[in-house]
Amino acid sequence: MRMIATCLCMMLSFSTNLYADNITPAEALNIARRYVNVDKKTQRKILTRSSSAVTSSLPYKQASTPYYIYNDSKGKGFVIVAGNDAMGQVLAYSHEANLDTTRLNPEVAYLLHEYRQVYKELNNNSKLSTAASSSQTTSSKDEVKPLLHSHWSQESPYNKYTGYYTGCVATAMAQLMFYHQWPVTGSGQHTYTTTVDQQQHSADFSKSVYQWDLMDNDYRYGHYNEAQANAVAHLMSDVGVSVNMQYSNSGSSAQNGSALNALRTYFNYDATMIAKGDEGITQFTEIIKNELRNGFPLYISGNPGGGRSGHAWVADGFDRNDLIHMNFGWGGQADGYYSLSALNISSSGKEFNGNALSFGKQLIIILAHPNKAGVAKIDYTLREEAPNIAFNNEADLHFIGGEPTTLEQKEIAYKNFTNQSSIPFQGDFGVGIYDEQGQTIAVFPSDSHSKGGYTQEYFKMNEGKIVSGGLVFQDVTFTIDLSRLHDGVYSLSPIVCARKDNGEWGEWVMIKKAPRYVFEVKGANITYREKPSLDASFQFASLPTTDGEVQAGSDFRLHLAIRKLCAKPFDGKIQLDFLNDKDQSVYTHTTKSVDFDDFATTRLNLLLSLPDNLLPGHYRLRATITSDYSDETCIVGDVNQIEPCYIDVIKVDRPQELLSDAIGFVQNNAQESIESSNIDVRREGLIKVGCLIYAKEDANYNGSVILTLIDNETKEHIPLSTYPNSINLANASDGVTIMSGWLKDKDLKLINHRQYRLALIANIDGKELDLWPRKASPLLVSIVNGSYIPTPNGIDELHSKEQISYFNGLLEVTHSGLKHVDIYTINGQLIRHQAINEGDRVAIPLAPSAYIIKVTTDKGSFTKKLICH
Repeated sequence: MRMIATCLCMMLSFSTNLYADNITPAEALNIARRYVNVDKKTQRKILTRSSSAVTSSLPYKQASTPYYIYNDSKGKGFVIVAGNDAMGQVLAYSHEANLDTTRLNPEVAYLLHEYRQVYKELNNNSKLSTAASSSQTTSSKDEVKPLLHSHWSQESPYNKYTGYYTGCVATAMAQLMFYHQWPVTGSGQHTYTTTVDQQQHSADFSKSVYQWDLMDNDYRYGHYNEAQANAVAHLMSDVGVSVNMQYSNSGSSAQNGSALNALRTYFNYDATMIAKGDEGITQFTEIIKNELRNGFPLYISGNPGGGRSGHAWVADGFDRNDLIHMNFGWGGQADGYYSLSALNISSSGKEFNGNALSFGKQLIIILAHPNKAGVAKIDYTLREEAPNIAFNNEADLHFIGGEPTTLEQKEIAYKNFTNQSSIPFQGDFGVGIYDEQGQTIAVFPSDSHSKGGYTQEYFKMNEGKIVSGGLVFQDVTFTIDLSRLHDGVYSLSPIVCARKDNGEWGEWVMIKKAPRYVFEVKGANITYREKPSLDASFQFASLPTTDGEVQAGSDFRLHLAIRKLCAKPFDGKIQLDFLNDKDQSVYTHTTKSVDFDDFATTRLNLLLSLPDNLLPGHYRLRATITSDYSDETCIVGDVNQIEPCYIDVIKVDRPQELLSDAIGFVQNNAQESIESSNIDVRREGLIKVGCLIYAKEDANYNGSVILTLIDNETKEHIPLSTYPNSINLANASDGVTIMSGWLKDKDLKLINHRQYRLALIANIDGKELDLWPRKASPLLVSIVNGSYIPTPNGIDELHSKEQISYFNGLLEVTHSGLKHVDIYTINGQLIRHQAINEGDRVAIPLAPSAYIIKVTTDKGSFTKKLICH
């Protein structure tokens, strides 16, 4: 079906009570234009509707739209803009194909339904927030392009041997297996009977040979032969049998637990299942991202509850804004990047006990690693057999008799933690000390360790086990010895260890959602960098950064990292104050409500607008959080408790502005809008940059313009061929598009990973002036894999003698002036960054495989390809 509409505003029938956070159609349009090409007819309709709303009796921000769907005018993708900015700005986008809302697959329909539920709650209660409200505008170099190249579906030829839809569970599993090309043959056999038609299905996996070489990424009608069809249909049928697929005309279904069992039992995968509700959104997202960084796509499933069927698909990449790329298993339909953070709605309110609501809590992932040579096993801490112990919102970690300030033996205690696992836990608790690289320095178990562990002694009535949901609310005390610590920075964390029925001990792992101490040892003295608290407590996790210079009268991006040091429910708005040398606030900015995970770092990326009359200066930044449900406030502490944060503001004299707005964008050689950050110029080949400008009504300029990229560091100007190269602003109030010509990497000579700001340079009275309006969002362009020699391509060329060796699972690097070591996969993905604070040698645990090792010293850096075995 041909998509006719370019913009679809999805409306709900309920009314809203509070509108302060709603995104208007005009605001949504501006956001959408960063991702897709919106035709002028649609733009005029939306801007006309916005103008009508302003002049009507309705509040300007009033709306009942959970999201706006914009399709690219050339059929090259879509974007779903949130209807409430507490959900972040963008819920989903794709550069692959338009979104046909008349033919939504069940998996996308599920996500849109959940987004609507979140929107409804946000508008009914302004005290609620989501994790996406603070993280949506993140601009990081950390991303993984979609790992899967397959776009399989559930009908012909995939269902040739099933006669019904293959089912989302089987399709997700099959695409994962095709990605890994594993196994060659299965193990065991299985028979079951479907409930609807009482038909028996069976498979002998040990006799199945999976012909991966015959399977194709896409099965378009007329573009595959019978052998290729049989190969994929055989795989789909076997996977369906392995999970007891309940085939029917209306749809085919299976359980997530069956998928986990099948991967382990029949297909020789190391696999484990993880629930978002156990981890919290921050850790859950980090687990997904870390698996993808290491080249492992994940099975992901969501359950809407209420007795309705769940859905399964594949997560195979993520972007710089932490949106996860989804392959839904419907022939590429609606594949794209989607927000999981927007589903994590939470509140500080008493009625919710500060806990997240149910939306998205039913999300689970299955990690799957092929059991073959050279492939890393799943980390023990993520396995189901690992302890699943977590602190609750009364978490307490404290030294007995006060915090030590010298290296000595000391007693420490913690309490209020629970067994999140569905099975009873038996084992012991302890305290671990770790260095800055996360390596274990010392473990101090409970006094009951030699007697079978804490649970054996204190839970005798339950056979020495803590039942599922069981709570430890009394102090568990430990004696720790700090006397052997050398100078350095350490963290001290609660840990747990499981004991098997045969008495054998497992590995020590950190307790989840746990408080910690961070301290520095210098000489024989201890200085604390981070302390847990029972009361509301926060501190800056790092110094703030900005995108370029901060100028009075301009907008700028401020990047903050704030760590919550307590479990007390305390979400709320953040007031930022610029303080002068007399400690007086000269500028204030207040954010929307922010959702803070307990004992975790929340990253905020804020757009601030400074007044023209703000004097240049060196201002201390103060952040004050006000609880959503009380008048209680908490001032955010300094970095490491001793380093205040500062913002330097400069003054720039500017002429009167001629433009009311400017929207920048980047296109690839298919003329699709793409992200402007970290553009892979090796993959894209040719690119264009451009902008859509709107002149002020009284603007008077008729002359030349040149699109220019300005180096944010050196301020060097790089002029671009510009079309049109002259404009008359008297005719530009309705918008004029200005484009560059095709840009080649070798001609641009941009430095990898460096930001360049797009400017529109005009010659006014003999002076070159940038027409870009101060209040318009800047377009920041950066590239990767560029050929310009002065800057490394993420991996530098070898230019030094190196001392690198691998033995018995350890990578050893020795070099004078050693600063840090970066480990990349052969295809250039960074999988480990190891900083070295002291010494000229480091040993890093590393699984056997092929790597590129980058070593940075005080003299420079070099790389080496290394086969570890």
